Amino acid sequence: MSSNNSTGGQLKGSGTTFGDINDLHAPSFNILILKDFPSTASFSQVYEMFLVDSFSYGNEFTNTEGALVHYTEGIKAWSSDYYTGEQNGSNFRIIERGPYNGDSAMFTIKGIFNCKLYDILGDERIIQSGVFSGQVAPFL
Repeated sequence: MSSNNSTGGQLKGSGTTFGDINDLHAPSFNILILKDFPSTASFSQVYEMFLVDSFSYGNEFTNTEGALVHYTEGIKAWSSDYYTGEQNGSNFRIIERGPYNGDSAMFTIKGIFNCKLYDILGDERIIQSGVFSGQVAPFL
């Protein structure tokens, strides 16, 4: 996913999806890292977005870099950046990253997180002790 921002750069979101992609009504999680690039990002730049480190939470609506968590259940969507996107006390950390295998190759990440997810009306879900592991496909 990407969107243009006011500086002419590109807010790049790359990540991984957890869930049954063949069942549109099955619950799914998307973990993304948002990063602003002055032009199209290379595969190696996307790889560098996923450092073993802690991240603040990002926001697509305000073009804020950082981690983003989406959860979909049926037609209901929740996100760490919906409504107010307030994430005081939340954390997101990548604890392991697989090797970079060249352009267009996927790599594995593992991490831990806790956050607040909101729907568009402001209803809140709190995720505690979240753990994720999956492959990242660098979309350019």
